[in-house]
Amino acid sequence: MKRSLKFIILMLMILIMVGCQDTPEEKQLKQVTMTIKEDTLTNKGASIIITDLNDDELHSYDTSFRIDKKEDGKWITLEDIQGEIYSYGAFLEVNEDHILEQDINWKRKYGELSKGDYRLVKEAHIFESKDPRPNVVYAEFSIE
Repeated sequence: MKRSLKFIILMLMILIMVGCQDTPEEKQLKQVTMTIKEDTLTNKGASIIITDLNDDELHSYDTSFRIDKKEDGKWITLEDIQGEIYSYGAFLEVNEDHILEQDINWKRKYGELSKGDYRLVKEAHIFESKDPRPNVVYAEFSIE
């Protein structure tokens, strides 16, 4: 009886530890780049260009996004001043030239950005992917 009780306690501890882990690490997509379109960057928004050269997987890109700021060498996600946990967006796909352009206005979600190094993060969805990690693409930029 003692042995089975120890086993049950051990299993419960393992389940609790697994349940308390952070969400799976993000996976940056291969053969996909995201850049800030020249002369569009302000402290309120920018236009982005996603170039997706994958032919074997169909990606769709969420219209929503997040912004991270580099602080002490680490990326910290900015707080959404609207208090949204997640905003469901529509999904966009690249055109026949493998390009997707989108205007991003982050003022309402994050306010005007102060001086610093940032990255815009967009999630991509892959049809029938079995990998649980979110697929993302980044564009790093600096506000002077």
